[in-house]
Amino acid sequence: MKQEEEKEIKELIEKIYKKMLKEGIDARDKKRFKKRIGTTDEHGIYVYRPEKGWQLLRIEGEAFRLGELGNGVYVLYFDNTKCPACRIHDIAWYPFVEKHEREAHFVVILCEWFSRHCRSSAAAKSFISYRIRASPTTIFAYVEENIIVKQVKREGALTVSELEALLESMKK
Repeated sequence: MKQEEEKEIKELIEKIYKKMLKEGIDARDKKRFKKRIGTTDEHGIYVYRPEKGWQLLRIEGEAFRLGELGNGVYVLYFDNTKCPACRIHDIAWYPFVEKHEREAHFVVILCEWFSRHCRSSAAAKSFISYRIRASPTTIFAYVEENIIVKQVKREGALTVSELEALLESMKK
């Protein structure tokens, strides 16, 4: 990517972030917004625990499986550290997770660039298993007794309202 394009993308991300702050993320949310998985974090599969925040579930081993954390709603975010659109998605993703932290199993699967450049065999296998070809990609699913009852896959950066609408559709 050219330096000029990178500069434009960074400016766009900053503009969107400032707009979101202006539209209602209060000072407490700004502080909590920093509690997230970053581009320098270890590649792998992360799960959100309301009491503890984001925790690395595994680096090696098998792909993440819908249902492995129990019954209920799952929201999986496939994130690439080299993805500018993922940084835009992050602006909505982290406040959304914190607002709805007890309503679903939230998972981030992190690689550098899909399964081709990933220092986690479990995350790379997850990208392959779910046929992730665009980033960011978010998968919403409802699981009962290890059976996927409903599943929706969305590619591209989503807004908080889009994330909330998809979450709500899984609960019905």
